Amino acid sequence: MQQLGIVGSLLNLLSSYLFRQFILLGRSRSDLKYTNYGVPQGSVLGPLLFLIYVNDIATNIKASISLFPHDTTLFYLDKCPVHLHSVLTQDLCTLHRWSELWNVTFNPQKTAVMTISKYRNDHPPLLFKNTHLTETDRHKHLGLLFHHSLSWHTYIIHLHQKVMTKINRLRSFVNHVPRHALLTIYKTNILLVFDSGSIIYDNF
Repeated sequence: MQQLGIVGSLLNLLSSYLFRQFILLGRSRSDLKYTNYGVPQGSVLGPLLFLIYVNDIATNIKASISLFPHDTTLFYLDKCPVHLHSVLTQDLCTLHRWSELWNVTFNPQKTAVMTISKYRNDHPPLLFKNTHLTETDRHKHLGLLFHHSLSWHTYIIHLHQKVMTKINRLRSFVNHVPRHALLTIYKTNILLVFDSGSIIYDNF
């Protein structure tokens, strides 16, 4: 927070909020506990404080990086598999050092590698925290299922199955629910599935 210019009484207030915590139940109060890292989950300030907490994660990262609360993705474009492997290996080492410094846990078992290319692209396996990362031909990112060939066929099949399941549920009580209620259910549960990411997979 100091690096971002937060100083004085505001910094002291936030520091007290983050480092000194107790539980109050009625008139009973627990002992004061001290925390050295992390932010409280479920709080109003939690999302903003989390963004501040991970603000420097992209420092010294050469690849493009996409950050979400429970997901971090690296993207790198290169025609040379050797150079591609070298850059991503270095970035993974940088992320590992950052995670140890700030006590953030990355799970290599839940980390996967996907190569997007129309050519056969053999490269050495990537290591993260001394673990070989799994190679996959598809990856779900923000609800969209990306295929290594950039074909949307797999995702459209997935979308069709998901929508048909919801439509069949809706069909079961068509004769028992008013039309305006059915329309509301359709817009919030079925149309929403079609609309999510449609500008990407259906932008023809």
